[in-house]
Amino acid sequence: MTAQQDLTGPVLSVRGRFWINIEGVSRLGKGKIELLEKIRDAGTLLKAAAELNIPYRQAWSKVQSMNKLQDYPVVVLRHGGKDRGSARVTEFGNNLINAFRIIESNLEKFLEDQASILEFPREETPEDQGR
Repeated sequence: MTAQQDLTGPVLSVRGRFWINIEGVSRLGKGKIELLEKIRDAGTLLKAAAELNIPYRQAWSKVQSMNKLQDYPVVVLRHGGKDRGSARVTEFGNNLINAFRIIESNLEKFLEDQASILEFPREETPEDQGR
């Protein structure tokens, strides 16, 4: 076997997902957080749905389900008018976004650290000796 042959094997990684459960029932995951961020940036539910390439009705349904999570709304919708409505993420909604992103970042760091467990040299096989 030559010195240039790599015996480390494939690069392995660890990935994970999480959700915020409120009273063990409702889930708030990456998709809903992304929707909140798009609403915050776009100012309307219609534009946010278009940017995420999801139907308006699906986006509206997600907002309604998030608004039922607590006594505080996550998004305030203003319907109709000459501007065709608007949407505003509330302080509670922004707090959820920030908390989710912090947890996500911490989880990614943790999983990267844990991935080091997967870093081990590959044993030389008879096939390697024939190269």
